Amino acid sequence: MAPGASTQVRYIVCGEGGQILMAQFADGTIVKSAEAYVETGYRATERISSASDAGGGEPRPSFWEPQGLTMRTTHRILVNDEYIAAAQHLSIAQNRGLRLIYQTWWMVWPPRAILFACVVSSFFVEILRPTAALCGALLALSFAGEVFKRRSLAKARERVRTRGSTNIVTMDDEGIDTSSAFGTSRLKWAIMLQPAIYPDGVLLKLSRVNMIWLPDKDLVEGSPADVRQVLAANVKG
Repeated sequence: MAPGASTQVRYIVCGEGGQILMAQFADGTIVKSAEAYVETGYRATERISSASDAGGGEPRPSFWEPQGLTMRTTHRILVNDEYIAAAQHLSIAQNRGLRLIYQTWWMVWPPRAILFACVVSSFFVEILRPTAALCGALLALSFAGEVFKRRSLAKARERVRTRGSTNIVTMDDEGIDTSSAFGTSRLKWAIMLQPAIYPDGVLLKLSRVNMIWLPDKDLVEGSPADVRQVLAANVKG
């Protein structure tokens, strides 16, 4: 390697382990790093520099100021209909107003039951038949509204431009890297809101309306526990 160059090395760790990095120079000089503890999903950064010894001798190469080990996780997400529907459902659940409209059954069925009872009880009383007709019309409108809500959600899913592509989301102590068919971005932890943790994944909240669903089944680096640990350590909002 030329001076100033860098390289990346990946290796498999089954659970817990340790690592020692060794570099050999053209003149046969060998330097080793200190032993460090590692787990699956960790990332280590080491730098080799020339430093004089305490006696003021010639500079000698050594591992200098290791930056330590950080947890790293990567999700590779296929943006298909199943994923889009799940992400939409979970995002709606995080918005109180939308949750009441789209996902709260007692906002819909109790009023329908009351309207239905009104129709049945008023229909057989001649002077109350206009009331029965009004309640029937409102009941019909409630079911029409249900159809409209489902169509609006379906249209929103159809407008997802990344449908059919693969998104990659990588998290470490420095932030979140996202890569999609439209480019890449780097997000700092400071902008993140508290995520929603589910048994099968986590929902990242970039804002009140912009969220990213990370299913555990799409992990390709790290473990579900690592994902939750990274979030707990870095999201302060």
